[in-house]
Amino acid sequence: RNDEFCICLALVREGRPVAGFIMAPVTGDLWYAFEGKGSFHEKEGIATRLPMQSPPSPPIVLVSRSHHNSAEKEWIAKYVARTGSEVHSLGSALKFCRLAEGRATIYPKFGPINEWDIAAGDIILTEAGGEIIEKNSQQRPHYNKESLVQPHFVAKSDKISDF
Repeated sequence: RNDEFCICLALVREGRPVAGFIMAPVTGDLWYAFEGKGSFHEKEGIATRLPMQSPPSPPIVLVSRSHHNSAEKEWIAKYVARTGSEVHSLGSALKFCRLAEGRATIYPKFGPINEWDIAAGDIILTEAGGEIIEKNSQQRPHYNKESLVQPHFVAKSDKISDF
């Protein structure tokens, strides 16, 4: 019941997204990326290459507006205490777009989420210079597995963000 919903579409080849699109119908914003070609934000026909800015200082931690659990809350509390971060709530895959733009620093997700909820955000973030790392394996997500439930992860606006 707000404008924080989006449509996500990703093309996955050999377990990795190679193209992704996230559209926010209410605002008319479109984020997209193609493997090896970069990430972009488009509004009113004007495309801007991502990231649009460096990650903020102090760091901004993004959390789901409606789906977070005690493991995330505990991790975030420790991260905030260590880094002086601010915490902002945001709905849906728009969190990946804020990271790709450079408007936020980190997004931990330690609860249930499906591959189709993150694959488009993965390629958009990765092509903008960020990354998603699975918490336990410390590897990038692999898609089209037998189980479509995504392991816990941390998404970061750049590859040097400490977590």
